[in-house]
Amino acid sequence: MASAKMFSFKNVKWRSIRKSRFSKVTKIYDFSNLNIQIQLKPQLLTQEIMYGAYLVFKFCNKRKVSSRPLYVNLKYKMARETCNAYFAKWRTGGEWLMVELFQFWNTSETEHCDILLESFSCYYCGNWGIFVEGVEFNAIASVKEYKENNKADDEDNIEGLLKPELCMDSMGKFSIDNRDIIKRSVKYILNAPKEDLYHLLFNGFLIDKGEKIFSLSKVNKKKCHMLRAKAVIYDPSYAKFYNIKPQAQSWCVFDDVIEIFSYHEFRIKCDVETRLLSSDTTYACFLVFKLSQKCRGLKFPVKARDLLPYKKQRTNIISFTTPNTMNLNNIKWIPKEREDGWMEVIVWETISSKHNEESIPMDLNLISFEGTMAGLIIYGIEFRPI
Repeated sequence: MASAKMFSFKNVKWRSIRKSRFSKVTKIYDFSNLNIQIQLKPQLLTQEIMYGAYLVFKFCNKRKVSSRPLYVNLKYKMARETCNAYFAKWRTGGEWLMVELFQFWNTSETEHCDILLESFSCYYCGNWGIFVEGVEFNAIASVKEYKENNKADDEDNIEGLLKPELCMDSMGKFSIDNRDIIKRSVKYILNAPKEDLYHLLFNGFLIDKGEKIFSLSKVNKKKCHMLRAKAVIYDPSYAKFYNIKPQAQSWCVFDDVIEIFSYHEFRIKCDVETRLLSSDTTYACFLVFKLSQKCRGLKFPVKARDLLPYKKQRTNIISFTTPNTMNLNNIKWIPKEREDGWMEVIVWETISSKHNEESIPMDLNLISFEGTMAGLIIYGIEFRPI
């Protein structure tokens, strides 16, 4: 660990403080304008190891220790690029906090790194000032472990989708098992040719007067379905609806979307029909969205807070944009691009076997840590097995 004495500070005081590993630490009064220049020269580190570099600090006022990460939004510059480290975690013992700045492979060619710490979030961190102890280097993985993990990920991805021949041979069973749902289709498809029925079941078709899309998973043949945005947004007063042009010859595209106004939160509330879920299956709810060209917010993480009282894990952290490496461990769900060109991110999970009723209640509040949701265009929510 590098002591804070090795950094370049302005307008600070050095203090002796209890439970620090160094004789003195620095106190910074204004962390909205840190202006701390750090030159890191990794020394005494094992080669061929990936390390994480962490700023170790604590607030001058006492904070309640929690197992959850603390949102601090540390802004800094590294290699002329502006970066944000959103979350800090408590060190063992609960006196000091650590926020990850970057990761690197330590080799014989590793050079020094210059970092300029600029500010913490005043809204979440207050104005009491901070003590900075130093920068700590922690080993993350060896080259061997890194290669083994990548190999395992590649093998998982190779499992692939169902073979079309298998699906075609099983089409009779699929259509019988889902006969009652197929009868709810907007266009009657029960007597469609086998090839057409295969395409519709595994790519989706509209049911219930166009309010839902039903399909089977191409991975495990389990039930999936999607609800349109206007059916799940709880309070439409902070959003606008508008029509979109459906794709040509499409059986399953909704013709309207919702765009959120300049509010920092919105709520999703609906009942999930259990007949549209496979039994004894864990499902994820994917929010299907796009960001408009005029979007100025959503650069920061979002809290997905379950409002149902029986939920143990009531809040998860998600992101509508791809976070940088140092924030990945603290964000549970990140967005991915879909085959249809939209983006999706998990916002909620449920287990179908835990509910014996006809529907599962869902009540979720999405709250931006900073900024608004303006420019978020929502297509709908989709329930798929995971």
